[in-house]
Amino acid sequence: MANKPEKLFILASRGGFGGRLARKLLRVLFSCDVSPGAEFSGPPNLHHPLGIVVGMGAVIGHNVTIYQGVTIGGGRSGKYPKIGDNVIIYANATIIGGAVIGANAIIGANAFVVGDVPANAVVKVPPSPISYRENQK
Repeated sequence: MANKPEKLFILASRGGFGGRLARKLLRVLFSCDVSPGAEFSGPPNLHHPLGIVVGMGAVIGHNVTIYQGVTIGGGRSGKYPKIGDNVIIYANATIIGGAVIGANAIIGANAFVVGDVPANAVVKVPPSPISYRENQK
């Protein structure tokens, strides 16, 4: 089962003895944490399942692709994100609070999402500016 982290994600979200065991395996093998109470409509697509965190109230739709370092968690309001079907969430993106991500949306790498994203939208972060150290031009 270690080569099937998708199944461990589903099992961990269900809680109970099997969920606790799956959660521990995810932490040890993949540095991932899926809280009991997270809801998955189907197994997520995990291309690089490392460092992913899914909070207890998050709702994840069908055919959602999640890359490494993604956090889907609650905000101060106590609300958790709802991710629509066929969404792609690229590396190190953070989605928190009651954000609703519409179907077929793409969340770009390093994005920080706190509000709703319409279906078929793309959220991207502007490129980082290049700066030079003194005397290094």
